[in-house]
Amino acid sequence: ADRFEFQTRDLQNAITTRINLYEQLLWSGAALMNASTEVTREDFRLFVSTLTIDLHWPGIQGFGFSRWVP
Repeated sequence: ADRFEFQTRDLQNAITTRINLYEQLLWSGAALMNASTEVTREDFRLFVSTLTIDLHWPGIQGFGFSRWVP
């Protein structure tokens, strides 16, 4: 029972840590959008390349934004 409890807590901590890391990435994207009146594709490409997502957020397969088209 103790081993199961430990493994459960360990897994819960791993999931919480991963979600917090993903949340940081999303907040950084929101900050970029809020800091500029217009974000171009090149701006966003530079932003994402600077983040080095593969090093800091392993497992993320993509990070992007889309424009609303009326």
